Amino acid sequence: MSNLILHCGGNAVNRYELGNVATPMATDTWQPIAHADFVDMVQDVVEDFGLRVTSEAHGLAARKGRDGANYFGLFEVQGPGVQYKDHSMVIGLRNSHAKLFGAQVALGSSVFVCDNLAFSGEVSVGRRHTNRVLTEDFGIRPLVVDAISKLVIANEHQEQRFEEYKSKQMSRGDAEVVMIDAFRKGVVTSTQLPKVIQQWDAPDHEEFAKHKNGWRLFNAFTEALKGTSPLELPRRTTTLHSLMDRTCEIPPCGLDGFFKEAA
Repeated sequence: MSNLILHCGGNAVNRYELGNVATPMATDTWQPIAHADFVDMVQDVVEDFGLRVTSEAHGLAARKGRDGANYFGLFEVQGPGVQYKDHSMVIGLRNSHAKLFGAQVALGSSVFVCDNLAFSGEVSVGRRHTNRVLTEDFGIRPLVVDAISKLVIANEHQEQRFEEYKSKQMSRGDAEVVMIDAFRKGVVTSTQLPKVIQQWDAPDHEEFAKHKNGWRLFNAFTEALKGTSPLELPRRTTTLHSLMDRTCEIPPCGLDGFFKEAA
């Protein structure tokens, strides 16, 4: 089991501290969800499917002077069909009391050797904080149930994806083409790009230095992305997966798109 680490800013908190965050008052059209209640609900759904949370991490970030307004968390999950040799499956959670985004969950992965985190986008859903967000028929829980039901399918695709990354041999020129495209699409900033190049040329982890392939390049990016805001990391790593999939000629999974959010 890996220990999940939030490499992306904010203040790390435990479940007890999360429960102490005040939830703003609702209005006629806006219904915020307590961060702790959202986390508990997602874990309940995970366990209803026979999976278990083996590691977790939680963080809070202030917004417009409001402490703890934005929440970002990770669950590492295991169970039948959800165990792999070199990476773990994680579920990313985020929730905002500042109307920045809705209550959302997304499928991700964490590589064991370096705890690098990336969101794949195959299973990702959310609800805006309208007055229907907690209802039985139109609320966030039915969407989470649907997302978790697709988890094993998405895991199989993720395993196949990483194997394709490993089998795709890449020259320095091939890698540079992806780096330039990633910079243009906002995956990395001008200050992060040199870190990607450095990690491609001389990876910090011996595991990635053995072969010049897509797996080495992917982890060069995720290493450089450590410290990225939790509000930006899902979008960037989802785009990264799209670029790597295209480079490695991997067809789309056909599941939900990144943070598909309904009213």
